[in-house]
Amino acid sequence: MAETLQEVNSPAYINASTARQAKSLIIIRDLDGGTERLRECGATYLPMEAGESITAYGVRLKRSLLFNTFVKVREGLIGMALKKNPELESDVPTLIKTQVEDIDLAGTHLDVFCKELFRDVIQDGHAHLLIDMQPPLPAGSTRADEIASGRRPYWVKYKKDQAINWASDRIKGETVLTQITFQECAAERDGKYGEKEITRYRVLSLQVIAEKTLTSPAIYGPMEWELYEKRKVGDNEQLVRTGGEVTALSRIPVVTIYSRRKAFMESDPPLLDLAYLNIGHWQQWSDLNCQIRMLVPILHIKGELLDQPAPAESAAPQKVQIGPGVAVRTDKDGDVKYVAADPDATEALRKALMDLEQRMSAVGLSIIAAKDDKEVTLGEKQMDQDERMSELASWLRNLKDGIEAGFQIHASYLNLKDGGSIILGFDEVDPEAVTAIDAPKGTAGQQMPGVMNGGVQ
Repeated sequence: MAETLQEVNSPAYINASTARQAKSLIIIRDLDGGTERLRECGATYLPMEAGESITAYGVRLKRSLLFNTFVKVREGLIGMALKKNPELESDVPTLIKTQVEDIDLAGTHLDVFCKELFRDVIQDGHAHLLIDMQPPLPAGSTRADEIASGRRPYWVKYKKDQAINWASDRIKGETVLTQITFQECAAERDGKYGEKEITRYRVLSLQVIAEKTLTSPAIYGPMEWELYEKRKVGDNEQLVRTGGEVTALSRIPVVTIYSRRKAFMESDPPLLDLAYLNIGHWQQWSDLNCQIRMLVPILHIKGELLDQPAPAESAAPQKVQIGPGVAVRTDKDGDVKYVAADPDATEALRKALMDLEQRMSAVGLSIIAAKDDKEVTLGEKQMDQDERMSELASWLRNLKDGIEAGFQIHASYLNLKDGGSIILGFDEVDPEAVTAIDAPKGTAGQQMPGVMNGGVQ
């Protein structure tokens, strides 16, 4: 079975919501790549000045450095929220407790998995968690055979933009997924030593037993999964179905975890404003460095240089030399001096850069006071801190709910009644570690955000 990639019925179809949300993720992904990635983007984030030659622009681009406040803030928030490792409650079944040591069958402990998942949630706005099950054993196998083979559920995380199309419906008063497609990229061996990238599309959907009518809702059956692979057939790329089966699941085993939710399967990246400010800092820092380079003095010679006197009467006159401990002669109207740009010309740009760094701290961290201490009362500080802390706490509550929903699905695969609960939180955060501004100096001398004791300082 083969389908072309351009058909709306193809699993590779990208819906309008995915395309719309992907626009805000471009700058996020590029900043995550650091200085090297922004240099690759060239004029996208560092425009060429009018009259600037390609050679001069290339030199300026190679000299430009990114002070990646976006990544520092993101990691600081993760460090604060997950300063304490997750704790499993006593109601978590013993079997699940043993399996969280390798939650994804790739050697990842649940503690690490939570941090990686939370990073995607904070960075993108939401992320997806799939609880999958290894393929069933041959017909006639017993539970003992499953235990001996190690067959068990495992967790897979997907970034926001890996879900490229989906559908939902109201089932028993709840809005649930009825279909979702994840795009996956993997590397496979090619020859003895090489490798090639493979693009796959994993489709999870509830079978439709009866279509929705004006008087009755749709009736859904068990979930079916399908796997498609992009392959080149002749001169065209096509999708070829490489696997799939109908399961016994009555719901799609996917949990979506949000930070800044807008609607079902839609969100805004919480640190998007910081990302734009960080790009502005990349540009202004490049401008400042360029101006500083122009401050290097250059030798200005007015008039005509004269040859130096010969050291002896019989010797030839010496050619003019420029360097330490050397003097030169000019004609009567000449002059020799070093000329440099006025250093005060860079002061305005330096102050603008300092102001931008301060704004990045205030907007990005959301836990550093933007006003001067003299202008803010103690009560206002506490209220502001509580408001900011509640936003981070709400993201963590969403993560907690998502992990517990994952436990419940995990338990259902194992025929267990309940998956149990988990403790996540920063219930003993030192307020000074949240509001302190005493951090390493920034690029222009302004205080910049830092990480201390696992939290944001």
